[in-house]
Amino acid sequence: MMVLRGLLQKFPARKSAIGAKLVTFLLNDCLFQIPHGSGAGSDGAPRKPLCMNSASRGAALRLLAVLSRDCLENLGIVLKYLREFAGRASWRSNKTSDWAITHLDDEKSLTGYVGLKNLGCICYMISLF
Repeated sequence: MMVLRGLLQKFPARKSAIGAKLVTFLLNDCLFQIPHGSGAGSDGAPRKPLCMNSASRGAALRLLAVLSRDCLENLGIVLKYLREFAGRASWRSNKTSDWAITHLDDEKSLTGYVGLKNLGCICYMISLF
């Protein structure tokens, strides 16, 4: 991914030629694949994202950023995917308390930690933005 990113930075005219398939592959298979029974592989196990560790996820996100920079077609694919992803309820928590968050509620937990509740892939979506 790093080599491909470097090549695309050197030859940006190639982004639109390979972008549609590569952006879709990065989003669907590498980064945001949600394991579930209907998408099972040949062994019957649910499919997991191909990029499982932080190094490979970071490389995929950086490649996605290069593909989307100065290429409206690729950026459109990313934005459409994120819009559809946010519209699906399969990744969200079913607990109502997770979605009723205000700035005054739960300012500090009993353990003393402060932060965001992770409702599913939030850190990856924020880094993509």
